[in-house]
Amino acid sequence: MSDASRISPLVIFKGELEKRREEFHGKLPANMPVERFLGVCNIAVANNPDLLKCDPRSLWMAFMRCATDGLLPDGR
Repeated sequence: MSDASRISPLVIFKGELEKRREEFHGKLPANMPVERFLGVCNIAVANNPDLLKCDPRSLWMAFMRCATDGLLPDGR
């Protein structure tokens, strides 16, 4: 088993989320820190790992829509 195959999907997600930091930062309202938004995205996926079974493009678009609308994907 290679090292790459042992990396958890959540770790991969966190890496992809970090790669999109600037993209999210550009969409978020000025009063919402990108660190808070990314943290809530991480918690959402950690609390509901089935989200990682979704089409990746669909998941990223949903998070981007949340950012654009100034919403946190926290289920509230």
